[in-house]
Amino acid sequence: MTETRLESLTIDRRLLLVAAFVATGLALVGGVALAGSGDEVVVGSASDVIESEANDTVEIDITASVPEDGDVGAYEFELIVAENDVAEITDVEPNGDPALGGNVTITDGDHADVDAAYDENALDPNEDGEVTLATVTVETNSRGETLVRTARSAVDDSQGNSYEDVNDADSAVLIVTEPLSDPIWESDLKGSIGESELIVDHGAVYSVAADDTSDEYVIEALETNDGSERWNVTNDEWTWVVGVDEYVVAAEDRESDSEITAYDPATGEEEWSYNAPGHFDWQDTTVNADENTVYAPSNESLTVLNATSGETEAEVTEFAPTAVVDDADTIYAVGENLSSSDAEGEVRAIDPDGTVLWNEPAPTENSYWDIEHGADETVLVWDEQGVERYNTTDGTTSFENDADGDVQIADVVAVDDGYLAIIEYPDDEMMELVHLSSDGAEIVMSHYIGANEFYDGETGLYLSGDELIRLDETYSPVWFEKGVEPRTIVEIEDSLVGVASDGHDTVVSINAETSQSTTVFETDEWITWTAADEDQVYLGLPSSITALEPPTIDTVTLSGTVSAANEADIAGDELTVRYDDGDRTSTDIDADGSYSVPVEANTTQSVFYESTPERNGIADLYQFEPVDIGADDTNADFTVPEGNVLNVSVTDESGAPVEDATVNVYDVRDKFGVGAAAQLTTEDGLFHHHSADEPGIEIAGDAGVWVLPPEDDDRFVDQNYWDEFTVNESMTKTVQLEETDSDLPPVTGDSPPQDLSDDGLYEDVTGSGSFTVADVQALFDNRDSDAVQDNAAAFNFSGNDDEKVTMSDVQELWEDLQG
Repeated sequence: MTETRLESLTIDRRLLLVAAFVATGLALVGGVALAGSGDEVVVGSASDVIESEANDTVEIDITASVPEDGDVGAYEFELIVAENDVAEITDVEPNGDPALGGNVTITDGDHADVDAAYDENALDPNEDGEVTLATVTVETNSRGETLVRTARSAVDDSQGNSYEDVNDADSAVLIVTEPLSDPIWESDLKGSIGESELIVDHGAVYSVAADDTSDEYVIEALETNDGSERWNVTNDEWTWVVGVDEYVVAAEDRESDSEITAYDPATGEEEWSYNAPGHFDWQDTTVNADENTVYAPSNESLTVLNATSGETEAEVTEFAPTAVVDDADTIYAVGENLSSSDAEGEVRAIDPDGTVLWNEPAPTENSYWDIEHGADETVLVWDEQGVERYNTTDGTTSFENDADGDVQIADVVAVDDGYLAIIEYPDDEMMELVHLSSDGAEIVMSHYIGANEFYDGETGLYLSGDELIRLDETYSPVWFEKGVEPRTIVEIEDSLVGVASDGHDTVVSINAETSQSTTVFETDEWITWTAADEDQVYLGLPSSITALEPPTIDTVTLSGTVSAANEADIAGDELTVRYDDGDRTSTDIDADGSYSVPVEANTTQSVFYESTPERNGIADLYQFEPVDIGADDTNADFTVPEGNVLNVSVTDESGAPVEDATVNVYDVRDKFGVGAAAQLTTEDGLFHHHSADEPGIEIAGDAGVWVLPPEDDDRFVDQNYWDEFTVNESMTKTVQLEETDSDLPPVTGDSPPQDLSDDGLYEDVTGSGSFTVADVQALFDNRDSDAVQDNAAAFNFSGNDDEKVTMSDVQELWEDLQG
C-alpha cells in the first residue's frame, strides 16, 4: 500500500506492537508483520439497494469483509454520492472508539473523507466476516436515484498489518421516492385469494377466495367505491371467475364433473348453469363478449355456450383442447385427438355449429401448445420446442421451425405483418426477438434474458419480465425499464401499473411515453393480482383487496429544433433526454430539424446529441446545457457546434500500435458523460467506430477517453486508463499501455514481476507497476515457491546468494522500500 494518512495514523501503534510480535515468535520484516497476500478485503455499503422517501434521513453502514480470524485496527476511505440533488451526506460516524483519527471531512454534500485508527479496541467482524467501519447519514432531497460508493479504501488489522488486497465494492443504489398515498379502501376476503384473477365490471370487483376453515370457495363482489360487499356465493369445489359480460361467469371443477354458472352482477342470483363430464381448463375457459359466447375446453371435449342463455351452441367430442382462439366465422383450437391411438396433437378449425372444417398435426408431440390468431389469415401454434403457421382457410402450413434442445420459445404475439416470437437460449442467458412473416423469420433484437412475455396494451407493445421494454412500430426498443410481473400489468390512461418483478410486494407505475417510473404502493404481503378501471387500481393480496388512486406522472412536451453550426444535414440523428434516475427517452431529428419528446413536468433534463462519426464538421457527441421543464410544454432550440477530429491511438511502450484494445470516447461537459459505443482498436491501434468510414470522431470541447488493454494479452498490466482533456483543434490522443516487461512467471495473481529500476532486480513482485509494501508481503509469503526460487537471481536483493532466496532478501527489500 502506498503511503497515505492511514500509515501516519498507525505508525505509533505499530511501534508499540513490535515487542509483542517478537515475544510470540511472529516473523517480522523491518519490525512490521505482514498480512497474508491472499486475503482480500472489500469495502462498501452494507446494502446494494437503499430505498427512502424524499425529505427523509437514511443511515448507510460502510462495511469491510475481512478474512477468517481478521479484524480492523485502522482504515480510510472516500465516500461519494453521485447526485447531491437527490441526496447529500450530512454526517459520518466512525464505529467504536477510535484512539487516533476519527476524521471526517464532508465536501458539497457529495463527498466525504474518513479515517480512523484503534488501539486495543479493534473492530471485530460479525459471524459473516463483516466489520462495520462507519455509519453515514444521508438526507434525501428529491425523487430520483443516485449511486453511493467508496473509493481509495485502505485497511489495517489490529496488529498494524496492512491488508494487501483491498478493493471497493460495486456502487450501491439509493432510490428516493415521493411519499406514498394511503389506499382508498381495504377489504378483507372470506379466505385466501387463489388462482382466479380479479375482474372489474358493473361497478364491482369480483374475486374468489378459499375459506381455509371450511375448504369452500367463495365468489365475492365488492363495491368499487368503498369495498363493501355486494354479494357472495359459496361453492364446495375449486372455483374461478371465467369472465364478465352481461353476467358474471364462473366455473367449478368437481371430482367427477364440472359446472359453469352465470350470476347476475347486481344480485348474485343464478341466471343459468351448464354441467358437463370432465374437467375444464381454468386458464382457457373464456367469455368472448364480441361473439356472446363462452368457450369451455375440458379434458374430454370443447363446448361453446351462449353467454346469455347458457344453451349449447356447439360441441366437439373426443378432443381435449389446450388453447382456443376465434375470428368472426371460425373457432381454432389445438389439443389432443382422443380418438387416435396415442392421443396425437392436432390443430382444428371449427365452424360455430361444431363442424370440423379442417385438422392438421400439431407442430410437436408435446401437449402444452398455445395458439395465436394473426391478421394475415393464419393461426400460429407453438410450444417451447416448436412453432408452425397454418392458413385459416385450409390448414396448409407455411413453415416449420423446430427449436434445438437448448432453445425455448417463450411467447408469441400477433402483429400487423405477422407474429413476434421471443426465443430464449438459456445456456447462453440470451434471448432473441424474431419477426415471423410471410417472408420468413428475421431477428430484430438480441438481448440478455430478462423479458420473456409480451404485453399488448392500449399504449403499445411491450416485452415484460425482469425488464420492461417498449417496442416501436419497427419492433425496436424505445426504452428499457425496471421489470414488472407480466400477469399483473394494467393500464390507466398513459401509464402501466404492475407489481415489480424483483419483490412482488411493490407496485410501480411507468409512464408509457417517457418510461419514468414511480413507486405507488408497498406492502409486506405478496401481491397476487391487479386490476383497474378508469378511477382506481385494485390489488389482490393474500386475503384482502386494496384499492388505490390511479398514479399520475405529469407529462409535458419538450420540442423545438436542432441545427448544425455549419448547416450540415443532421436529419435522422438522435436526440436523447436523460433523467436524474438514469432513465432516458430518445427521438430522431426530423427532416426539417424539428424534434418532439415527452418529458416529466417540473424537472431538469439533460439533453444530448449523438450521430455516427462522420466528417461533416460538427461534433458527433455533444451535451447541451440542461433544460428546466415547467408545468407546461417547453420549447428549446439547440445548435450542435463545429467539431474537431479526435483520433485515439493506443500503443505499447515502444510506440507500436496495439490492436483490440477497448476504447470509448466521451463528451464530459455534463455529469453523465455521453459516450460513443465502445470499439476495439484496429491493427493500426486506432479508434474506428464500426459504422464510420474512417477512424476518429469529431468532438467540441471537453472530452474523455477510457481504454482497456486487449483481453487476455499478458504483455500489458491489467488496468483501466482514463484521461480528460479539451479538444479545441484536430488532435491525436495517444494512450500508451504499461507493459509487464518481464519474462518471469507471476508470483501472485496474474501479472509477472517487473524491474522498475532497470538494475536486474524485480522489486515489483506483484507486477502492479509500482513498488509498495504489498511487494514485500508477496515475497515474504511466496519466498519458497517455484516462481521465486527458480528465478533467485531476480530477487537477490541482499547480494548474498543468487541461487536461493532467503529471509535476508525479504529484509533487504523492506529496507529498500523504507528508503
